[in-house]
Amino acid sequence: MQTQEENLPDNPYESPKSQVSNASEDPAIYQGKVYNGFAVAIATLFGSVLAAGLVLHSNFTHFNKNLQAGITVVFTIIATIVFLFASLFVKYPSSLMYLTFNFVLAIIVFPLTIILQGAELDEHEEADLPFHSVFRAAMIGIACLFAMGMMLVFAYTMFIMSQP
Repeated sequence: MQTQEENLPDNPYESPKSQVSNASEDPAIYQGKVYNGFAVAIATLFGSVLAAGLVLHSNFTHFNKNLQAGITVVFTIIATIVFLFASLFVKYPSSLMYLTFNFVLAIIVFPLTIILQGAELDEHEEADLPFHSVFRAAMIGIACLFAMGMMLVFAYTMFIMSQP
C-alpha cells in the first residue's frame, strides 16, 4: 500500500497532477532554441555574410563551442569588410550582384552548417527541442541588409568627400 507521500513529485513546487516534460534532461544538450541549417541559409540569402555569421555564432555559443564561435566572428568581420569594399567598385547593378552573391553564399553555407553543426542539430531535434523559426532568421537577414546598406552609404559618402 502506497502512502500519500510516495505519490508526491520530487519538486515541492510542482503540482501532483503535472505532466512530465518531453524535453531532454541531458545537461549537455542546449535546452533553448537554435537555428537549423535551412534557417541559416535563409538568413544568409537576405543578409549576406553578416547574417550568416550572427546566426552561426549564436548556434556555436549555445552548443558551447566557443573557439568556433570566435573564429566565426573574426571571419564574419573580415568577409563583411571585403564585401562592402568590393561593392564600392562594382559597375553593374548592385542589387543583381547582391542577390547573386548571397544566393551562391547560401548554397555554400547550408552544407557547411550541416558539416560543422550537424551532430548538435540532430541531437537537438532528437531531444524534441524547439528551433527558431525561418521567419525570425529572415528578419535577422533583413536587419543585416539594412545595416550593411547603412555602412555602404557611410563608406561611399566618406569616399566622395575625400575626393578633391
